[in-house]
Amino acid sequence: MQDNNILYILTMSLHSLLVIVLAIRIILRRRPLSTLLAWLAIILSFPILGGIIYLAIGESRVSEKYLKRIKEIHPLYDHWRNSLFKRAIADESYIPHKAHPVYHLAQAIDGLPVLKGNLMTLFLESHGLLDQLIEDINQAQTSCHLEFYIWDSEGRITEVENALILAAQRGVECRLLLDDIGSGDFLKSTRRQILKNAGVEIAVSFPVGLFTTIFSRADIRNHRKVIIIDSAIGYTGSQNMADPSLFKRDEDVGEWIDAMTRMEGPVVEELERTFSIDWQITTGIELKTFHKTTYLKPHPEPAIAVQVMPSGPFPRAMAIQKIMLTLIYASREELIITSPYFVPDEAIHTALISAANRQVKVKLVVPDKNDSKLVKYAGQSFYEELLEAGVEIYNFNNNLLHTKSITVDGEFCLFGSVNMDIRSLWLNFELSLIIYNQEFTRKIVGMQESYIQQSSRIHLDDWKQRHVFQRLLENSAQLAAPLL
Repeated sequence: MQDNNILYILTMSLHSLLVIVLAIRIILRRRPLSTLLAWLAIILSFPILGGIIYLAIGESRVSEKYLKRIKEIHPLYDHWRNSLFKRAIADESYIPHKAHPVYHLAQAIDGLPVLKGNLMTLFLESHGLLDQLIEDINQAQTSCHLEFYIWDSEGRITEVENALILAAQRGVECRLLLDDIGSGDFLKSTRRQILKNAGVEIAVSFPVGLFTTIFSRADIRNHRKVIIIDSAIGYTGSQNMADPSLFKRDEDVGEWIDAMTRMEGPVVEELERTFSIDWQITTGIELKTFHKTTYLKPHPEPAIAVQVMPSGPFPRAMAIQKIMLTLIYASREELIITSPYFVPDEAIHTALISAANRQVKVKLVVPDKNDSKLVKYAGQSFYEELLEAGVEIYNFNNNLLHTKSITVDGEFCLFGSVNMDIRSLWLNFELSLIIYNQEFTRKIVGMQESYIQQSSRIHLDDWKQRHVFQRLLENSAQLAAPLL
C-alpha cells in the first residue's frame, strides 16, 4: 500500500511539474485564446498523456535540417524576388479598387507582385483536366514538375504516370514531390519503383517516422497541388492526383468534386519557383530553374492579373488567414465561399457574421457528406450564429464537394488548395491564387452557383429543431476545433 502511495505521489508530482512547465510555455507562445484554453484543458485533464499529446502536435515544430535549408535558400529567393519586381508591370489600374488592400497585404506578406497577362482555363471535371494534362506531358520538352498532397495510382492516374515514364525516357526532367502521409500508399507501392526506374525523380515531403516525430510535428503537411510543364504551363487548384471515380469510394461520400485552372504566362514563373524552393528544402538539391531567366511575356489583353500566395507555418505563419480576413472585410455586395472542411477560427467566424450584418449576401457551400466526421460536427457548431446573422448555408448533395474558392462581389477571387479551417490556416503548406479579373471571377461564381443549385439550403428554424444528441456532438467537437 505504501509503495502505491509513493507511486501516486510521484506520478502526481511529475504531472504537476509538467502542467506548470507546459502552461508557461503555452502562455509565452501567445497562442489564440481558444487554442490556449483548449490545450490547458487537455494537459490538466489527462495526467502525463496530455503533456505528451501537446509535445507531439501542440507546436509547429519542424526539423533543424528543414530550418537550416530555409535559411540557406533565403538569399537565393530574395535575389529572384527582386529581379521579379524589376520585370513586373508596376500598374495598379487593372486591380479593382476594393481589392487594393488584399493586393498590398499579399505583397507585404509574401513579397510577390501581381503579374499581368496570363491566360487561364478553368476545369470543373477531372476527365477534361486529365486529358489536357496528359497532352501537355506528351508535348513536354524540358521538364515536368508535379507537387501533390495525395497521389493515388488508380484509374486514369496510371495514364498520367505512363505519360511521365515516356517523357523521362525521352530526356525530360520529371520530378514528383509528394506528401508522406497523403501519398503513403503510392510511396510504398511498386508503381513508385516503376516510375523511379524509368528516370522519374520522387521526393517525399515531411517524412513521418518514430524518430522524425521526436524532432518535428507529424501533422504539418504539404497540401499543395501544383504542376509546371516546361516552365511555361502551370496548373493549380483543389484536385489531388487521384481519379475521383475510384478514390475513397468505400467511405460512402460519393465522388470528389474539384476544380483546377491551367495557366500560361508570367505567373507560371512564380509557380515554378515555389516548386523549386519546396524541392530544395526537401532534398537539399538546388534546381537550375533558379539560375535561368524564364520570364514569360504577358499575353495581350484581356489576359488576367494573378498573384500567387504560398502559405504555411513557416516562414510566414497565419499569412493566408490574414488574406481571408481582408477578402471578407473587402466585400460589399456578395461573398460566396466553398470549402469542404469548414472550421473557422474566431477571427474569421466574427468576420463572416460582420459581413452578413452589414447587408453583404454571404453564401457558404459545404458538402453534406464529409470524410471527417469530427470536422463536420465541429463546423456545424458554428452554423446557428451564422444563420442568425443572415449567412446562407448550403449542403452540397450526393458527392463530396472539395473545391476551395472565395469570390468577392463577382470582381476578384481566391482559388487554390486552402480550406477554411484551422489546419489550412495554421499548419498546412498551401498554395492559392488571388485573381484580379472580373471575367474569370464570374466563371468561378458560375461554378459556385452550380454547386448551390445542387445543394439544400439550411434554414434557421429547421436547424434549431435538430436533435439534442446532434447538438451535443457539435458542441463536443467544437472543443477540439482550435486543435484540428
